[in-house]
Amino acid sequence: MSEHRSDAGATRRGRVMAGALLVGALLLAFATSHIDYKFSSDPLGPRFAPYLLALLLALTSLWYFATPGGAEAPPDAQGVKNLLGFMALSVICVALMPTLGFITTMAVLAAGVAFMFNATPLMAIVTGVAQSMLWWWVFGPLIGGTLPKGPLGF
Repeated sequence: MSEHRSDAGATRRGRVMAGALLVGALLLAFATSHIDYKFSSDPLGPRFAPYLLALLLALTSLWYFATPGGAEAPPDAQGVKNLLGFMALSVICVALMPTLGFITTMAVLAAGVAFMFNATPLMAIVTGVAQSMLWWWVFGPLIGGTLPKGPLGF
């Protein structure tokens, strides 16, 4: 009997999350409709990709609402601390990126996340530096993006 209850709870949580994703898709579509641009950056315009993403998110959330399957239980106290720590660290790193540069802030973010999930301090630092260099290469030289440079020139 308790298994049936937990399955019903998982289905309910799944449907709640599907509803939250649908609301997110609608908010994304609304925000996309307010993108102000003076010229078209590509043949389809700058709104195409966000509208497509909103549509796909809406369709998959409706599909998941109809057939929710299982859902994980809510996180325990440590999981909530990790989640809030990740969110806070992400906001701080994004805010400091123009000042400290992409590589430095990405190294701090990746190392912090690795440390939150029980990496040793040395492995967290190695992971942070390796990840920041990888993402700098992908978003910089590989696809030609411009990334903020820090006070040391990288």
